[in-house]
Amino acid sequence: MDLHDVMIAKLTEQKSLSALCWLIDHGREIEFLYRQTECFLSARCQSDLVSFFTDGQEQTFKTIEICLSQAQINGIPFLQAWQEVQIRTIF
Repeated sequence: MDLHDVMIAKLTEQKSLSALCWLIDHGREIEFLYRQTECFLSARCQSDLVSFFTDGQEQTFKTIEICLSQAQINGIPFLQAWQEVQIRTIF
């Protein structure tokens, strides 16, 4: 098992925020569901921005850490919603 596999396991089994940050910083994209809201999180290589989509609406941030502290899902802070999300796909 390599480091990438360890981080995937930490994300899917423990919902580790540090694993989420590591995976996004290393080019992965995460699709998940919060209640009935579809969410998608990725980093854009060309612009060095992190994009967070909720039901097709984009929020952009300079870093994944800023994203996690400022992003919202239907008015709910990301960090508050995180434990309830269902991770669907890791690209």
